[in-house]
Amino acid sequence: MNRRSIEINGAELTYLEAGVGPPVILINGLLGDYRSWRRQVDVLRPNYRVLALSQRYYWPNKWPDDGAGFSVATHVADLSTLLRQLDLPPVHLIGHSYGGGVSAQFASEHPELVRSLVLAEPAVATIALDDPAVRGLMAEFGENRKIVFDEWQNGNRTKAVEEQLLYVFGQEALDRIRGEHLAFINENADVIGAALRPRPPPPPFTPASARRLTMPVLLIEGASTRPIFRVTCEKLASYLPDVQRLILPGTSHALCLESPGPFNEAALQFINGH
Repeated sequence: MNRRSIEINGAELTYLEAGVGPPVILINGLLGDYRSWRRQVDVLRPNYRVLALSQRYYWPNKWPDDGAGFSVATHVADLSTLLRQLDLPPVHLIGHSYGGGVSAQFASEHPELVRSLVLAEPAVATIALDDPAVRGLMAEFGENRKIVFDEWQNGNRTKAVEEQLLYVFGQEALDRIRGEHLAFINENADVIGAALRPRPPPPPFTPASARRLTMPVLLIEGASTRPIFRVTCEKLASYLPDVQRLILPGTSHALCLESPGPFNEAALQFINGH
């Protein structure tokens, strides 16, 4: 494996590269980085050129500003520039949670650059706003974000991370991933300050956005995930032209961290078929 750095749109981005073959790009969730994907890289590298990206503002990248530019739009633009700068053919793109939202938006804007798409409970809840339950679920989600951001502002970085993970993963899942993953997750604690700061809402991911995902899509969900993620996936799947769904038993929103074996088997089988 090789750790590489590249200047993209005025920022230095870091990625882990391994293997040879068709390119696979891995996009981290809210408090992850390229280390989130260690087990996936190990499985994919024998047959693919794997690039696990630490997005702008994520460890070990130096921040180009105070975090004001943190957004899906920024990360989509960075990914587009990265693929073009590396002169990659259409890629297999895998994204989890926030990274799934980035991946979905990128694929919607640049379908010609994506060969296949694996979305692990992507952060595209706006697609489900017509569901009567979703506005209440999003309000609950927003209350947790405020608690997390307040802890971060008060200097309680570790507490902020714990509150975030406890809400989105649940206690059992958090305890399962704690030993292997929590140390590097805590190294991304300051992303909370960038991602959760009050700002105007971004443009929504809409049914029209989803219908532009004409490439094959694998949608991976956890059987024990929170209702907002479950409803989002159900609604997203209803708009996708070419979709397979997989629900991992006994798994929360942590997905690739919590159940790497079944996750890897499904992702590899899907990519191999496309």
